[in-house]
Amino acid sequence: AVLERVGLLDVGNETVRAFSSGMQRRLAIGRLLLARPRLLLLDEPYSNLDQSGIELMNAIISEHAEAGSAAIVVVHEIAPAAEVLDRTLTIAGGRIVEQGEVEPTLMPFAASDR
Repeated sequence: AVLERVGLLDVGNETVRAFSSGMQRRLAIGRLLLARPRLLLLDEPYSNLDQSGIELMNAIISEHAEAGSAAIVVVHEIAPAAEVLDRTLTIAGGRIVEQGEVEPTLMPFAASDR
């Protein structure tokens, strides 16, 4: 079921060494789903993902939050994650230099719709 959820059901019997970077990232997402953590700690979770992979990651983060859990997402580029973020912290030189809520202009729908 997890392989199907992350789009790898068709390659479930193949050697992971033959997987592309995006497929390896999807497999990592699958391992995360199996662990069922209450807190997701995600460092650059969108790297090597195509658009469908980005949508998958956002769906997983959203489902996790809707279930009452939390996620900390570290990104250099905010755009792929904008629809699932509630707050942001900008860190420079090891210090928080800015923090706030995600601006509605960065989100595909208004915060009131969430």
